[in-house]
This record gives sequence, C-alpha cells and structure tokens, in this order.
Amino acid sequence: MGQSMDALFDIVTDTDTYMRIRARARYNSTGAVDDSVNDFTATGDMPGNVTNVDKDISIPYGGGSQILHDVSLTVDKTYGATQRIDFAASISGINYWGSGKVIDSWFYTVPARAYTAPSAPGTPSV
Repeated sequence: MGQSMDALFDIVTDTDTYMRIRARARYNSTGAVDDSVNDFTATGDMPGNVTNVDKDISIPYGGGSQILHDVSLTVDKTYGATQRIDFAASISGINYWGSGKVIDSWFYTVPARAYTAPSAPGTPSV
C-alpha cells in the first residue's frame, strides 16, 4: 500500500513562436481516501501556485488517482535555446496515511524556436 504523486503535461498549442502547456499534479493512492483536511502545496514556473491549502480528496475503495492542481502556461519560444519549465507539489496530513508526506517535482522542456532562412532573392533587373 502506498501513495505517490505524478505530473501530466499536455501541449495545448504549439506554434513556431510559442507553446501553451497544461500541467496537472495527480495524487495516487493504493487505498481508499476521503479527506478534506490536508496540506497541499504547488510551486515552480507554472502560474496558479498554491501554498498550504486543503484539497478535497475522494478515492474509492481499492485506490485510484485524482487531479489536485491543473494549470496552463504560455511560453514564448527562444531562438536557438530550449527552456525548462519546473513544477513541484507536495501533500501531507491525509488521514488515511497518517503523517506521511509525498513530495515530487517534474520539468518540461520547451523546444527552441527554429531559425528560418531568408527568402530567396527575386529576379534581378537592369
């Protein structure tokens, strides 16, 4: 039996100049959890960071997963350089698991903006 967290990253929009990323922190439990008094924190480059808030968790008998944090971020792509987006979360005080704390961190790499060749010259004229 145990508990863990993981992150799900989805590309919402991907253009030549920017990328919109959706990040979700997911809590996983191998046992049933019905808890509204705990300590959840999300930090990092993603907007909507939260600190020390209670999340309602309801996982049925036999275990399962639940999304605790769902945010999106638009990142302008940089010519010739990738960008790393960091995201971390922790949760503690879940009644089923006692005093245990789950902490995890993740990152997503935004690809570099491609250089584009200039247009070919037109037909010369005299």
